[in-house]
Amino acid sequence: MAQRKRAKTSKQSADLQEKRNALSRRIQQWREVQLAYTPTVATLIVRTGSTTGSNELESGLAENVPLFFPSGISDAARQSITSVSKKELRLRMAQADEALEDV
Repeated sequence: MAQRKRAKTSKQSADLQEKRNALSRRIQQWREVQLAYTPTVATLIVRTGSTTGSNELESGLAENVPLFFPSGISDAARQSITSVSKKELRLRMAQADEALEDV
């Protein structure tokens, strides 16, 4: 028998909002670092409206804000940040190796 989705309690809603607020703060910190190392992302942030005051953050849906990692941007934009792209690739390979070891 399928379980019904229960309505969230006040505590669950408050906990979720607290987590969203924490994620929103971390995204704001990430943006500062990201713009220092990958300035080409600035145009993408403005174009999509994913800045600090964006609709996603105002509506409490910080989980919907795109992060614009090098692997998620166009090849043309990625060409100016090849060193950052290589570092992301190394990180993803290490994560994949760890995941395979866990299996």
